[in-house]
Amino acid sequence: MKYQHYLLIICAYSPESLEGPSICDIIESRLTFLIIKKFETLKFIKYFHINPKALFKRENCPEATNIKEKDWKCTGWGIGFKIKKEKIKENNIIVQSLKDKIKSLKENDLKKYIKVDEEEKIKIGASYLNEKNFEKFIKA
Repeated sequence: MKYQHYLLIICAYSPESLEGPSICDIIESRLTFLIIKKFETLKFIKYFHINPKALFKRENCPEATNIKEKDWKCTGWGIGFKIKKEKIKENNIIVQSLKDKIKSLKENDLKKYIKVDEEEKIKIGASYLNEKNFEKFIKA
């Protein structure tokens, strides 16, 4: 793997959700903007890469996503962060900073796309994964 740190975003929706597919599409179209807006202040990031192809798109949710609801569909994206060489020694600070930004992204940016009447039918998750755990997720 090329990156030490990853952001995994999962958009999941119930088969009864009329808006689920379009909300996942909106998130996908705004992903680069949202990541730049949220992470540009972290000076230890050299660059990040969003794979233009979703890890999975409108498929049954992989077991590794921990979506327990039956027949839900998932779309998932992986974003890799390249850290500046001189900052790599500060790994604990880097991990905590990334986790804080990811939590803020999930709570303040991604969830606003879900309308109140759809809250039970759509879930949006954002998680930090290190290189080893991202690799495990991809292989699962």
